[in-house]
Amino acid sequence: MFSTDYQITDNFGLNFQYNNNQIKSSQFADSIKISNVLNMISFSPRYIFSGLGGNNFVNLTYSYQNSEDSNPYYNNKVENKTNSFNLIHTLVLPSSLNLSSSILYNSVSLSNLDIKILSFNETIGYQFFDNRLSTFLTIGYSTIKILKSNGMLILGLRASYNLFQFGSINISITNNSFNSNNPVSPIYKELQVSLQYLINF
Repeated sequence: MFSTDYQITDNFGLNFQYNNNQIKSSQFADSIKISNVLNMISFSPRYIFSGLGGNNFVNLTYSYQNSEDSNPYYNNKVENKTNSFNLIHTLVLPSSLNLSSSILYNSVSLSNLDIKILSFNETIGYQFFDNRLSTFLTIGYSTIKILKSNGMLILGLRASYNLFQFGSINISITNNSFNSNNPVSPIYKELQVSLQYLINF
């Protein structure tokens, strides 16, 4: 694995990663001869600037992953190629209000199947009571295409209250609405609620 990070200027930086994993074995007795290869490359520029009434943080990440799982003895091979783009823009305002927008695109190519995922998310955060209470509201929409396109709407609310030496209380509420092309259950909704108490000794 190779990873490097370079801060070109005070506002602009780059991150690059490369990973290559290989497993190869020869057939012996009742074992199976295998040949597995995994390659991953990631390129991520980032940029910081002032504007829109606050500080802006922009990060773009592109990654490519190629894996091959084969059995030379039986001439079986399974290939998987994944391309991913992720763009995130965060605006932090002096009023403790912050906005975060993200766009994610994934393209997965299997031996006999293609999967495409496109996701948009917007998160609004605000702190109360001298930043002891942090709240976040998220709305997002995703499309997933395998044979046909399906859509999913996500609404989320998170809150965290800092109790200082007594820890913190976190609550998370998420509501998912999934619209599929399945005639049996074309639409279904899911509600998740999580309550946590955290303390460090």
